[in-house]
Amino acid sequence: MKTETIHWTSLPLSFLQTVADQHGFLTSAEVELLAGRDDGRLVQVLVRCGAKRFVCATQDVAGMIGAVGASGDYVRDVSLPAGHTLWQFIEPLMK
Repeated sequence: MKTETIHWTSLPLSFLQTVADQHGFLTSAEVELLAGRDDGRLVQVLVRCGAKRFVCATQDVAGMIGAVGASGDYVRDVSLPAGHTLWQFIEPLMK
């Protein structure tokens, strides 16, 4: 079941290029940009921690990172999962 409903072409090219340059990894700036958009807040991202990994909506990333930290674990990175719809747009931009 697909959960992404964002119209990718509405994203700034600079955003797509940044994500391509980072090979699909997202900083807090990219997560905040997606989470702040009505068409991006439910986009699923992969959050990898020291002891676990999970997928959640961009609107929930900050809260989940806080919960992970409160449990004594840490977050390693946030990225687009393999097979994510956005890959068809960022792969051509990768150097």
